[in-house]
Amino acid sequence: MVKAVLCLKTVSFTYTTNEGTALPGYLPKSDLFGNDLNYGDPFSTPGLPFVFGSQRDIRPDAIQGGWITQDTILNTQLGKTKGNSLNLNATIEPYKDLRITLSATRSYNENYTSVFRYDNITQSYQDFNAMTTGNFSISTITWRTAFKGFDKDNNYASETFDKFLNMRNEMAFRQAGLNPNWSGQVNNDPLSPNFGFPEGYGKTSQEVLVPSFIAAYSGRTAKAQSLNPFPAIPLPNWRVTYDGLAKIPALKKIFKNLTVSHSYRSSYNVGSFVSDLKFGENNGGASTFNNDGDFISRYALSGGVSISEQFGPLIGFDMTLQNSLLARFEIKKTRTLNLSINNNQLNEITNDEIVIGTGYVIKNVTLPLKIG
Repeated sequence: MVKAVLCLKTVSFTYTTNEGTALPGYLPKSDLFGNDLNYGDPFSTPGLPFVFGSQRDIRPDAIQGGWITQDTILNTQLGKTKGNSLNLNATIEPYKDLRITLSATRSYNENYTSVFRYDNITQSYQDFNAMTTGNFSISTITWRTAFKGFDKDNNYASETFDKFLNMRNEMAFRQAGLNPNWSGQVNNDPLSPNFGFPEGYGKTSQEVLVPSFIAAYSGRTAKAQSLNPFPAIPLPNWRVTYDGLAKIPALKKIFKNLTVSHSYRSSYNVGSFVSDLKFGENNGGASTFNNDGDFISRYALSGGVSISEQFGPLIGFDMTLQNSLLARFEIKKTRTLNLSINNNQLNEITNDEIVIGTGYVIKNVTLPLKIG
């Protein structure tokens, strides 16, 4: 009982953040600590906070201090990068020879670019072609639907896919209820593909498809699923190994070593996202529509979203017999789900693998080469 209570052996936690700013058109030179001591107040150009890593927007200071060019043909892009990653690892040994390793990860990267230059017409500095791009990945658990395959006798029908389709209506009304710009209208045209859906959130709306996809293939209900396409909390994956079977008297006569293993990994990924230039916001909610009559999202998930799941292995045996014969048996299973927002297509690729291996240890082998 004490062993079970004190089973947590190690815990490691790593959080890394990286940010950077590149401001073209900078006029002063660099003296002490990167500042121009003869340009304005000492240590104010661009300032000690900036050279020591502060990511506060210094453009207002640059304009006020006159240390950014007014050349109207400047075409080098301003760049601001931001990235953070989280890694959690823990090792649990509830009993002797049984080890459980838990891991959770989250990664978010964002890049902002624009041409920041002086505009003679407005007599002020303006951002031209501003754009934000990035990618995202987080560990998750999709175990509940991992073994729900296809019905080959019914045109490869999928219970999980049908759940995904049916979940869209509830998810659409959840999104509409949170948007203060929703008119409250529901599509009542029986000939419309969005019949029964709230105005601005149709069947193929990105704001509807993505949370429905995550919920369906994670085994959650529509009500329990977060509407944020960038979840904040990673879920743990695991690896389990047990070395104690060879110590059982009946098996000890046969095996020198017998290890049973099981591993599970699953991740949700946003391949790439980009800020939509047509996005409009009012009272904290989306307010502009696309050609399909759906509200335009702040970020277009141009690279689609995906779920990658691996049992590596689902169950595995690694054996060394008393006669020095080696043997291995593993059952592996992988699944990859790709949801494309551009063409509203979902691809599911599954792979089942059986590994059988054997070998033999030859003792007292004399190598033909000698050194020294």
